[in-house]
Amino acid sequence: ANPLACQTALTVLDLLENGDDIRRNQQEIYPFMDAELPQFKEIQHVFDVRRIGSIAAIEIAEDPVKGTPFSPDKDIFRKIWEAGLEQGLLLRPIDQSIYFFLPLGITKEELEEVFFRTRIVLQKILQG
Repeated sequence: ANPLACQTALTVLDLLENGDDIRRNQQEIYPFMDAELPQFKEIQHVFDVRRIGSIAAIEIAEDPVKGTPFSPDKDIFRKIWEAGLEQGLLLRPIDQSIYFFLPLGITKEELEEVFFRTRIVLQKILQG
């Protein structure tokens, strides 16, 4: 076993067992996510938003009323991924959704920045 990987695993386990900072942070982050995520629905072609824990998804559809997906030849998700990179984001499209797999230690300020930059990307690609 790799000593660095083992130490990292032990540190993570310690944080999960004794991570008052993480629990406190989640008590701030989750309500913030619940307030901010629905605002993505104001962007054209956003069909749905959802969250469980620190994982969130923004579902994109060509027809957001019916949920009709974009045709693959429009290459929307590659464009979103590339525009995200330009904004310093690694956006993860899966099927018709952009997923956020957030680190447990993310701060509210960092998450505000992620959501702000994601809005820029989605507005540029979906409404541009």
